[in-house]
Amino acid sequence: MTYSLFQNNGAQQLASEATIFIVLEDVNDEIPLFTEREQERVLEGEPPGTVVTRANAIDKDGTFPNNQVLNLDSKSVLPINISDHGDDFFDITWKNGKYTSILRCSQVYYYIKEGTEGQDYFKVNSQTGEISTKVTFDRETKGAYALEIEARDGAPSARPHSGGKPNSVTKFIRIGIADKNDNPPYFDKSLYEAEVDENEDIQHTVLTVTANDKDEC
Repeated sequence: MTYSLFQNNGAQQLASEATIFIVLEDVNDEIPLFTEREQERVLEGEPPGTVVTRANAIDKDGTFPNNQVLNLDSKSVLPINISDHGDDFFDITWKNGKYTSILRCSQVYYYIKEGTEGQDYFKVNSQTGEISTKVTFDRETKGAYALEIEARDGAPSARPHSGGKPNSVTKFIRIGIADKNDNPPYFDKSLYEAEVDENEDIQHTVLTVTANDKDEC
């Protein structure tokens, strides 16, 4: 914004001009947004600690403490997933013969909702969002579980009626138990009995036995 000041001093008019830059300060008013699929699966029979998927949520707020700011030089090596959220998400500048960048990483933390079905069967890394198993599953016992994940950002919310708590959002993820061929076939009866006349023709059907398999694969 340019501000001009004029003074009328009779025969001579004086003027002065100044440019004022107004910077909008960011507040923590954005709710995290989940980005991963709503359905995942894990093989039955796998040991506890098997990784199922990774919850991922983004936070569009762009300044600390709403987001963490990392200063990286041209030699920095950092495993990251980058999504395009506008020019303020990843800044790169050239200075003194090398690149310097500022990466604004969303501070989102992950939790499994208390008292929900998945709490006894899955766990989540609060910082990475990695979801893994706590038990060994049997598909023939139960074929799917509903897991409710909560994502919270890292600062008190600026939204009305938030009570100073972080912004948060929840999402259900259906985790199906994939089948393995781990069950033997079984007959529907433990004993089959039949009678046949001594003069029956060759290829006469005496008895039909049936077997079933709990596995789908």
